[in-house]
Amino acid sequence: MFSIKWDDMDLGDVSFSDLAGSRAPARVIDHENVAVRKAAVKGTVEIIADMILEAKGNLVFLTGAGMSAASDIPTFRDPDHGVWATRDPKQCGTKEAFVHHPERLWTVLMDVVGPENDPKPNLGHKALGDLEALGFTSTVVTQNVDDLHENAGNKDVMHLHGNLWRTFCVACGLQGTNTHELLRTVKKVDLPPRCDHCHGVLKPDAILFGELLDNSIVDRASDLVKHTPLLFVLGTSARVTPASDFPIMAANHGAKVVEINMERTQLTDTCVDVFMNEPLEVVLPQIVELVRQKHLKKDPLGTSMFTLLSSVLNGSSKMPE
Repeated sequence: MFSIKWDDMDLGDVSFSDLAGSRAPARVIDHENVAVRKAAVKGTVEIIADMILEAKGNLVFLTGAGMSAASDIPTFRDPDHGVWATRDPKQCGTKEAFVHHPERLWTVLMDVVGPENDPKPNLGHKALGDLEALGFTSTVVTQNVDDLHENAGNKDVMHLHGNLWRTFCVACGLQGTNTHELLRTVKKVDLPPRCDHCHGVLKPDAILFGELLDNSIVDRASDLVKHTPLLFVLGTSARVTPASDFPIMAANHGAKVVEINMERTQLTDTCVDVFMNEPLEVVLPQIVELVRQKHLKKDPLGTSMFTLLSSVLNGSSKMPE
């Protein structure tokens, strides 16, 4: 059983090398020289594109807060700008706090997200959706509680920590009005919002501190990473279990691991084959476009269908030439 605990950020004396076994050092792309960096990035983009083409499908993308950063969604744990930087999560972000004072969490959501804020998928999200449309079957295992992967076209998205935009009634269990709509229509003085069926309190379907993760989701994710040929670690600090265990698990079962993060993590020198410290919204479209080009040479009809589907998903009515 997994739960979000206060010490999840403290890894203590855990040795990742003991868990991952012997592995070649990652190809690391973090040069400071602009010219050298540009050439290195271009070469590594091609390496990753070839890895995707070789894997052919059954890809797993493990995503964290960095994935949604370009969509202007505030993180919870950032020490300077995070949601908990100026608020005490023990007072409004725990299971016990919600039982006694549910209005506090809803007030935080109204203050942070706001009724006017409607985040959209960024170019990184869209790239993963485009890759799936291209025919490369994939599963997104996300620690994020937004729904941007789904909105970008990914069909198989597993939310380890729940989905903030769904709600349910804590009394009768029925699904409630989505959070987007509630934040637009409910006044702060009327918080918490209530169930239309029984007038019970509505709760965002996200995991609070002290709540257990859904074991069925964790078990399925574990099974997927054991059988994927290629796992991506995207925008996650890799400090919270069980997500931090998945790349090691994949590597131990023979998968290649690609990490794209703005900072190195405990995984980088342990189980990662290729590391890039590039913005996801910049480099993922480059990778997917190169995959598309290479795939076009092998399957021109399939890529034409991808172009049409991608245009539809991105809201364009223009037919591909």
